[in-house]
Amino acid sequence: MNPVSASIKLLPAVSQSAAVKFVRWCWCVALIALSVSGCGYRPGRISPGFDPGINSIAIPIFENVSSEPLIETLLTEAVREEFIDDGRLEVVPVERAELILRGKITGYGARTLAFDDTDRASERRVVVSVRVSVVERSSGKELVSFNLQARSEYAVHMKLSALEKAKESAERRGFRELAEELVELLFSGL
Repeated sequence: MNPVSASIKLLPAVSQSAAVKFVRWCWCVALIALSVSGCGYRPGRISPGFDPGINSIAIPIFENVSSEPLIETLLTEAVREEFIDDGRLEVVPVERAELILRGKITGYGARTLAFDDTDRASERRVVVSVRVSVVERSSGKELVSFNLQARSEYAVHMKLSALEKAKESAERRGFRELAEELVELLFSGL
């Protein structure tokens, strides 16, 4: 197994009525796309529940209720950087934002995946579970919410000082991929 692989698992948290609304929204988008496909029109940002005039988002530090201290800073940093790199919404302080992205780290786990010839751990996996919601600041209305999970592996056959660096590097890789997935989900219509 590749010691630097990382993957994301999406865990949907959608009610039945939200699913029906989403299916209706998809049909509407498909009909609009078919009706304008021959005229060269390219829609800007298509996001369910987001007013096309929305230009800013605040991303406060994620809440961390997991057993792993301080990872909320790394994860929040990765999400902010991804939104900045994406450029479709400006990341601003809460008091200037139209939308607020709230995150909560709900779980953290690390387990051994492989052992060497001497029965020592040689590869471990870190799994971080996160609950994310986007709220309209002016009304307080929740526009979308879902659960995400980041998984990342790292090699452990090294000195203790290097082991901590390898673990943090794996966490950062997983957080970066989770942030990419989050931005993609918010702008693709789930």
